[in-house]
Parts: sequence; C-alpha cells; structure tokens
Amino acid sequence: MSSSVKILSASAGSGKTYRLAYEYIKVLIFEPRAYSTILAVTFTNKATEEMKSRILVQLNALVSGVSPYIADLQRDTGFDQEKIRRNALAARTNILHDYSRFAVSTIDKFFQKIIRGFVNELGLDVGYTVELHGDNDIGEAIDRVVERAKGEAGIAVLISRVIEDSIEDERSWDIRKEIAKIAGEILKERYQPLAREIETVIEKFDKLREDIDNKKERLSNDAAQTVAYIAANGLQPGDFKGGERSNLVKIFLTLAEGELVEKFERLEKAAESAEEWYSKTSFQKEKIKTILPKLMQATRNIIAPYREYEYCRNGFELLADNFNKRLLLSYISEELHQIWAERGKLPIHQTTKLIGDLVKDTAVPFIYEKAGNRFGRYMIDEFQDTSAGQWRNFLPLLDDAIAGSSEGEAVMLIGDVKQAIYRWRGGDWSILSGGASYYWKDEADVSEHLRRNYRSKGSIVCFNNELIRAVVNSACDRELTTIYEDFEQDVPEGKDGGYICVKEIENEDFIVNQVRDALARGYRQGDIAMLVRTKNQGREVADLLLRNGLNIIDQESLLLKNSPAVITIVSLFKLALNPKDTLALANYNRHNDRMLDAQFEQQDFLADLLAKNPVDALDEVIKMLNSDSEFSFVQAFYQVVVDFSRENSADLASLIEWWDERSDKLSLYLPSSQDAITIATIHKSKGLQYPIVFIPFCNWSTEPTSQPPTMLWCETEDKDFEEFNPSPLIYKKAMANSAYAYNYLVEKRNALIDAVNMLYVALTRAEDELYVFQKIPKKKSSSSIYNFIKEFCGEQSEFGSKATKICNKTLQPHDSITFDKFDITLSKQRVRTSWDSERFYEDGGVIETPVSQGILLHQLFSQINSREDIVPLVNAMVVSGDFSAERGEEIIQRISKSFENELIASWFDSSNRIFSENAIILPKSTSTKRPDRVIISNNAVTVVDFKFGMAKNSRHSRQIEEYKMLLAEMGYADVRGYLWYVEQELVFSI
Repeated sequence: MSSSVKILSASAGSGKTYRLAYEYIKVLIFEPRAYSTILAVTFTNKATEEMKSRILVQLNALVSGVSPYIADLQRDTGFDQEKIRRNALAARTNILHDYSRFAVSTIDKFFQKIIRGFVNELGLDVGYTVELHGDNDIGEAIDRVVERAKGEAGIAVLISRVIEDSIEDERSWDIRKEIAKIAGEILKERYQPLAREIETVIEKFDKLREDIDNKKERLSNDAAQTVAYIAANGLQPGDFKGGERSNLVKIFLTLAEGELVEKFERLEKAAESAEEWYSKTSFQKEKIKTILPKLMQATRNIIAPYREYEYCRNGFELLADNFNKRLLLSYISEELHQIWAERGKLPIHQTTKLIGDLVKDTAVPFIYEKAGNRFGRYMIDEFQDTSAGQWRNFLPLLDDAIAGSSEGEAVMLIGDVKQAIYRWRGGDWSILSGGASYYWKDEADVSEHLRRNYRSKGSIVCFNNELIRAVVNSACDRELTTIYEDFEQDVPEGKDGGYICVKEIENEDFIVNQVRDALARGYRQGDIAMLVRTKNQGREVADLLLRNGLNIIDQESLLLKNSPAVITIVSLFKLALNPKDTLALANYNRHNDRMLDAQFEQQDFLADLLAKNPVDALDEVIKMLNSDSEFSFVQAFYQVVVDFSRENSADLASLIEWWDERSDKLSLYLPSSQDAITIATIHKSKGLQYPIVFIPFCNWSTEPTSQPPTMLWCETEDKDFEEFNPSPLIYKKAMANSAYAYNYLVEKRNALIDAVNMLYVALTRAEDELYVFQKIPKKKSSSSIYNFIKEFCGEQSEFGSKATKICNKTLQPHDSITFDKFDITLSKQRVRTSWDSERFYEDGGVIETPVSQGILLHQLFSQINSREDIVPLVNAMVVSGDFSAERGEEIIQRISKSFENELIASWFDSSNRIFSENAIILPKSTSTKRPDRVIISNNAVTVVDFKFGMAKNSRHSRQIEEYKMLLAEMGYADVRGYLWYVEQELVFSI
C-alpha cells in the first residue's frame, strides 16, 4: 500500500519543478477533471506562473505526442500512449474552460482566498485591501500612543521610563525612533503579546533590579574590605605579581566599584595558588605571604557571589534593553489594528494568525465550502521555507485530505533543507527535516532524494560536493552534519566541463578582467550574475561595472528615488510645502542644468500645487516639465502616488513624509531579457541559474549579525526571569552566561547553518563557470565563511577549465508597446483616485451603501444555479449578518418576481450548463475576463452580466460585446449577450 504523504528532498538543480509538474500531470492522466481538487502551493508569483505554464505546455506536448513525460507516464499509469494523449487532451480542455479552478497558487494567495470567505466571521470590512507593508503605519501608531499619554497615566509612566533609559544609555533623545526599532516586531509571526498585567510585570522587574543592586552592593562591600585589608598591611597594588599593569588587587578594585571583570578566571586560580600573588623577585613577598591565607580565603568567599551576580546582571541588562519599549508594544499594537480597521486594511502578516484562529475553531468541510474549493490532494513546493504558523494552519486541511484518500499520495511536500535561507522571514526548516515525517509517522514516505544535478557542469558539481563536505566537517556541528548527510549530487551524462576560480583579490579590477575574458569567449553580459549579500555590496559592484562600461540590472540602480525625473518631481513638491527648502531647490536645479542657488521663479505654480491632491499635483508637474525622459520611472512613480492616495490622507505633506520613509523600497522592474549583467542578492537568486556566477564578497560571517542587531524572542525556566517570558532580546555574547544561555547557543548554531546554506545556494546557481572572491581583509575575522573555503582550497585557485561558448542564438526582441511620452491630458488616460464609499460609520456601525450591497448581491448571484437555491442562500447570508432579515425577505421577493420573466428564468434552469464567474483566458496573455454568468444550452451560449446600480453606462455594453467575441473565438457559433439591471428590473439584449 502506497503512503498518503510523500516527502521529497530535492537538491539544487535536480529538476524539482520538472518533477512537481510531472506528479501533477500524472494525476490528470488518471482523472482529467482532478485539477479542481489539487492545490499546488509555491512561495512566489514567479514560481506560480512557471508552474502553471509548465503544466499546460506539457499537457499540450502530450496531446502532440512529443512530451518527455510519455515514457514515465506509461510506466506509472499502465496506460498506452493513445489513452495518455486522450486524457491529456481532456485535461487541457477542462483547465482552459474552467481556468479559475486551476489551483496553482502562492501560499499567501490561498490563505487570502479562505479569508475572503470568512469576512464577516473575522469582523473584516467587505471591501478590505491587503496591505503588503504593514510597517507603513507604525509611525502613526506610535504618535497615537504618545498622544494618549496625555490622558492615560499608565502610558505616561512607560514613556517616562523609556526616556530615562535613553538618557542613562546616552542614546537618541528621539524616543519615537527608539520605539520604532522594536515596534516592527509586531508585524512578525514570532511576536507574542504580553500575557500578564503591565503593572505586575513592572513591579517584578523593579524588584529584580533591586535584588541585583543588593547583590552588587554586597559584592562591592566584600571587595572593598579586601582592598582595605591589603592597604592596612602596608601593601600597594604594584607590590603584587604583575606590578602596576596587571595584578589581582586591581580585580578587587574593579569589583569594589560594582563593575564586571573580564579575566575573573585568574582570581579563581588565585584562590587556590599562592604563586598567582607574588613572584620570586617581588619586593614585598614576605609581607604578602604573611596575609596570604586571609587573602586567599577572601578570594574564595567572593567567587560564588560574583558568578551569581554576573549571571543575573547579564540577564537583567539583556532584558532591560527593550523592557519598557516591549511593554509599549501592547498599546502600539492596539493602535495599529485600529488604523487598519479604519482604512479597511488587512496587513499580509496578519493572515497567518487569522487563518490559525479559523482552523482551530472551524470544521474543515465548512472552510472548504466558504473558500469555494474542496481539495483532496496537496503539493507544497519549497517546503523548507514554510513557517511554523503556516504549517499549523495547513495541518487540518492536509489531515482532512489524508483521511479522505482511499489510495495514492494525498500530500506531497518538496523542498531542500540546504536551501533554507529565509529563517529571518519565519521559515522553519526543521519541519521539513523531521517535523512533518514525525507528525505523520507511518503514513509518510521520505525515502526519495532527487540528487542528480541537471543545472551545473560536472567540474562545478564535484567542486561543490567536496567544498561543502569540507566546510561541514570543519564546522563540527551535529545539526549541520545531519542536514548535509549524504547531500552529494550526481552528474548526468553529457555534463562534463566547467570552471571554478577561488581567489583573494587586492582590488576589483580582477573581477572586471574576468568578465571581459568571458565576453571575449562568446558569453553575453546577460549570461553573467553577480551575487551579493547586502545592498551596499550590490551598489559597490554596480559602480565598478558601470565605471568600466558594462551594462547592469539591479534593483538598487532601479530605485525610483535615484531617478533624476522623480527627484525633480519630489523636489518641486517639497518646494511647494516649503519654498525655503534649500536642499530641494538644489536638487531641482542640479537635475535641470541650473545654478544650484538659482531661485525657482514660478511661485504661483508652487502655491497651486499645494491646493491640489497629490495625483492632480503630479499631473500639473508632468505637464510643466514636458519631458519625455525616463518615461518608465515617471509612470512607476505615478502609480505609487495613486496607490498612496487611495489608502492615505491625500495631501502633499503626507505623501512627502511617507515617501521619505519608504522610497528606499520602491523600484522599477525591468524585463530580465536585456543584455546586461544581473546584480542580485543571494536570497533573490534562489531558484534561478546563470551560465556564469560571480560571488565577489564571499566573506559573510558565521555568527549572528550585529548590524542590524539580531533580535530574539527568548524564554527561560530561570525563576528570576520566567515572569518576563517571552522577551525580545538583542543577541550578545553576554547571553552565554545568563538565564538565556540556551537561546544564545541555538541562535549561534542557526546562524552557522544559515551561513553554510547561503554558501550552498550561491555556489549552486552556476551552470558553466563559478568565481568565488574575497578582498584581502585588513583585519582577519575568525568567523568569515571564506576561512572554510581557503582551508579547503589551500594554494590551488583554479579548478576545471574555461571554454569558448558557441552561441547561434541572437537576442529576440519581445513584442512590446513603446510610449514616447507620458501624456496625462487625455481623459481616458488619466488615472482617477476612487475614494472608497463602502465604509461610513455611525455609532460604531457600518451604514449599508449601494457599493457594499452590490458586492454582496454579486456574491449571492454567483452561487444561485436554480430558483430552488434562492431562499437557503439568502437565509444563510442573513444568519451570517450580510443582510438584515427585512432586506433578505425583500431580496427573495424581488428575485422571485424577476423569474416571472421567462428569459430571466431560463438563465437559472438547472438543466443547462451554467458557469458562474468563471475566468476566460485572454489570447496571448495571462490575464482573464470573468463574466457573471455563462449558460450553455444545446448549441447556444448566453452570457449575462448583472448590474445592481441605478446608472446605465456604455461601458457595460462594451463589456458584453467583449465577452461575446471571446466566446466566439472559443468556437461557439450562436452567442447571445444580455445586461440585467436588477434594481431597475430592466433587461437589454446586446
């Protein structure tokens, strides 16, 4: 009997996507309609599109009889080639005619679909928007909390404590920035609200501080007595071993001041050895010998109290760094949720928690019913990047699929622990490495390992095998050894060759020379990638390549804020807000070939901008500039302004404040097909491959990062500290000797695994050639990953051999539409800001509006197949709170009356084939159109759109015409179209 759960370990370049698509298609060959019961989950939109495309391409190839899957499918299904072809044809047709149920999705999109079905149960606004950057509102939430301090004593006390901490530690006086550093934790899955009363926690914290101060005072007094005893016997610190520079008495002097001692181990030796106190040549040796018994006893007496004090003080100082700010997080979180509710937002990080609450308290069949699909089979890709929260949310659904599976694999998990490099984003590789198999025990099959590398040439595969094995062995970490157990890859036939260069370089000219050498051997710039760890490294590489006349693609160079056109626009906005802003004036002048101190003459124009909303103001600036340069950047900035205006207060001051905080995250995305060298972070390169890969800064640390500081949510069983669990602490070496020592060791180990995984991912992106460099460091670092590489390579710097690339292909330009200017004067081209009219509050309640009611009525009509469905569906929406009882009765009567019209009644005849809100894929596009209802009766097709407003619009007719044209292109000869204005009881034939 086959297992219900299949867990595949897929190493880099081993054909993971090929295998996932094959397993999906194999199910379709058995049952061509099974696509609607399979959910394939990936982690990026790009991977989703690639997966969908591969499935359809291979189905099409199977229909043509030329797919590489044919032999394997014959073996695994037992079907002959003709039956495979027929079933592939049926599956392809089914998917294309029912594309909306072709469920290949990102994990976030799948969870969002479930949430959309539970809007009322979760207390969300019907028209909520998903907020990708929840941190946009943190500053406002902090401001609201500070404002509340005027009337709430509890908040005022906390803010005062934060200010005192900042003054004591000589940090910034701007506590808003200090609080913001930790407030971002609210947006992360690991954030845990404070479970106890704030007053109680403060009381215990202050009591702990008092206890530690008492320990310090007793220790200081004991040390001071010892120092006084030495002085009373006529001895000075310089009389002891080591003289003035280094002696034991100085340790006692430090302890007397209440400070921690770096070399306390020497004092421990001195407690047992007289030789630690004096040397043979000590001038006062005899006098020291006289008092030595009492000195050694005093030393023994102070050791245990000191160790206890050091242990407690380390823990307390770690806790105190963020303690008061951590207490403020509860209030900031309250305000954030209030802001999101006011603006109808659902931050994407909230999805996991909301789904967790649903699956915990809701029956799985009901979840499926509300989501619109019931899945009997799951395929989850990149499973090593799944977070603990996502895993918990998936489990009830996966268990339900396993319970309903009579045979075959209900769940397939595919991933590679060695490529788990998203721990900072919540990824938990331990679920793939053992958590899932342990949970399902006998039901899980984890025997298969895809180990053949189809990406890289043989020399690169062998080099990576040997290097990574050497790194793992040198690291001597048990967890790392387990992850990389039997990781080595095989080389398929015909993949000989490959070249590797490993070198410490004095300057970057060596990199440029290697790039030019590759270009001279037939490679294009587009074949080359530079992989870096940080944005700063990316900027350095970009500057190097541009200075040497090479083309690049990198997100840093595509930041909107670096565009001269955008700088000019933003400068004018800033001048409108403050005509005396000399920096804005200089920026405007610099990018318009003017003297830097030249005054802007059109003051009336600036005053006019200030009176407009941001979108209209931008229109005026673009018309004034009348420039056709940097069209793409201006277009992208225009969309940014429109998006901002839709979700925030629409004034220039708010826009500029938001822009100054967020502009470093807003980029222009260009097609990767142009002939330019790619500069990418290693994180973003995962899943990609390039003929030639450079790793110009292969020197990242195997220790947790200090910039930005590593934040850990720690728990301890120590009785003095457990009351504060969980606490956000900054990783420091002091943790090793504190109540948080276990957290320290776990993070240190995980950082090592992250560093090695990062190396593995970077090395395995290369197809033909791999260059690994480190600039000769000014100061050696014991924690650099390059130390492992250098130890392995020794004096050898080259492996394999370079080759000349014979390229018969030329770059083919993509079909595209090019605009030569950004014309904002034509009304049809103008982007209009639509203010949401659904959310009007009165006494805490939501007033029903035509917009919100139209959404609900569309939702209702999409579920009605026959007149028998009306009453139960409306009653269900009354129970869920969508409609009042009176409104529900009114809707039932109105629809029932409409059915007196025979034409309308025919649209709800269950003997016909009815498709409600099913997507039609547009030709040569991934876009879709979604008619409200398509009815197929015999050879005739009827398409209907429901309208619930009172206004008729010519766009409605054009929409029906487009639907009719698409259905005709699909092969339907007799196509009819209708518009039904439900509220007006009017039907128009189009």
